[in-house]
Amino acid sequence: MIGERTLIFMMVISTVLGYAFHKYTYPFIEKFFTGKDLAEVPDFQLMIAEREVPLEVLAEIGFRTKPEREKKEFVEKIPEKPPYYKLIFTLIGARKKYAIIDGRLFTEGDRISPYERVEQIREKKVLLSGKWGKRWLFIGD
Repeated sequence: MIGERTLIFMMVISTVLGYAFHKYTYPFIEKFFTGKDLAEVPDFQLMIAEREVPLEVLAEIGFRTKPEREKKEFVEKIPEKPPYYKLIFTLIGARKKYAIIDGRLFTEGDRISPYERVEQIREKKVLLSGKWGKRWLFIGD
C-alpha cells in the first residue's frame, strides 16, 4: 500500500511536470498553429475524426454553404386554388354534429387540411374556413 507521503510527493511531481510541459511546449505549438497557417488549410482537413473523411461523404450528408437554398427546399408550396371536397353525409346529433367529406369523418373544429378547418356543420351543408376564406360545401355538389 502506498503511504500518504508518497502519494503527496507523486501529486507534486505530476503537477510540476504538467506545468513544465505546458510552459515549454505551448510556444512551440503556437508557433506552428497561428491563424495565418490555419487559414491556408481547407476546412475539411481541420476535422478531427478517427479516420479521414472524404469530401464526397460530406456532400452526401447534405452540407450546404448557402442557407437560402436550404430554406427554399423545405418551404411547402401553398396551392392557389381551393381544393375540391365532396360532402357525402351530415348527421346532426343531440350533442355532436358529424360530416363525411371525401370518405373521412369530421366534427366541428377538425382540420380538413393544413389550410382549412370545419367551422360549422348544418343539415346538408358544411362551412369551411381557412386560407381561402369561408366557403360552404353542399351535399350533391
